[in-house]
Amino acid sequence: MCATYFVLVAKAKPGIGLKAGARLAMKAKKRTLGATLRKLRKRDLVDWELGTRLEAILEERNWLVHRSAADSRGALHSVEGATELVARVDSISKESLALLNEVCQRVEQCVKRRGVAEEYISRTALELLARWHRADV
Repeated sequence: MCATYFVLVAKAKPGIGLKAGARLAMKAKKRTLGATLRKLRKRDLVDWELGTRLEAILEERNWLVHRSAADSRGALHSVEGATELVARVDSISKESLALLNEVCQRVEQCVKRRGVAEEYISRTALELLARWHRADV
């Protein structure tokens, strides 16, 4: 979602069209979250609070992916260790969801400021959910 937000606030121009916008979004989604966050910060496109929260979750994500196994080796051998590990992973999950909701709200605000009707946003979201549902079946 951060990649989409970056495209909307930094790359997309009025009248860009769906194909060009989709190309920009695909290119942006190939970048890491860290790279996208650096670009948002460098261009001053994210406020201090959101930027700080995104950097913190990026650190937690990196810990989870790269260091959690080594750091948590003893978690299975003690209740305290297991409780601490579960609490940290739960915290990462909750903050990730909160950040996703925050960035989604900002994306919606951005497209509304550019003249996209709320009805269109809602209809498109429902169509996307329906496509996702059909893909799961």
